[in-house]
Amino acid sequence: MRRLWKKISRQLRFALDALLALALLTAVYVALGCPFLGEAALFRRAEKANLMGPSKIIDRLDVPKDWPTVSWDRLLIGDDGEEIVFWSRSRGERSGSVTRMAKAEGILLTPMLGFDAPTAADLQKDSNVPLFLFVDDPAAVKATMQLRLSETDEITLTQVRGGTVDTRAGDPGSRERYFLFHMPVTREEWTLKRGELIHKLLDSYTNARYRPVGYQATILLYDGEDRLIETREWTL
Repeated sequence: MRRLWKKISRQLRFALDALLALALLTAVYVALGCPFLGEAALFRRAEKANLMGPSKIIDRLDVPKDWPTVSWDRLLIGDDGEEIVFWSRSRGERSGSVTRMAKAEGILLTPMLGFDAPTAADLQKDSNVPLFLFVDDPAAVKATMQLRLSETDEITLTQVRGGTVDTRAGDPGSRERYFLFHMPVTREEWTLKRGELIHKLLDSYTNARYRPVGYQATILLYDGEDRLIETREWTL
């Protein structure tokens, strides 16, 4: 084998050594969990592991400080046409949690998953509960959501794509590809009936005993000239 090795040209031996070193480094990199893999690549790997994708990444965001407590602090949102994919993770973690939710005739209204019960910190601050509305129709540039928490309690929120409607002070506006509503909950309301209903709504997406309840919402979509183009009833 030594004689055979000596017969190989120096340039070829160098190339073989380089390939072997590259193979070993790749094996070590994979064994360590691909530590320098970018966020988008980690999301793609999570999609493949769940036999889905590739979807189009439409947003990446950090958890705002005024959201209720969640078990993660980073979120990627993908859209594959038929479903919305949420990938949430904690900073520094190489893996996250994947949730896929199907649209119904081009629309999906959903709160974010993973909210915990209101913590002591939540009870000391005014919060804004996010509600995501995905609409495929590009003509819909403004949306109003009327959410009925009970027979006597209804919340109405309005948002536009890429801009703001006076839903709350300082709202940076929705994203271009979807509507992001912020449902306000004051520190006092967390301990009252409205806070209980909102927490029950959030918990219903992870706790099976609440799923038969359902919350009714009416979605009103408007075009750029503020003309109503669609009304949709939705059950959260």
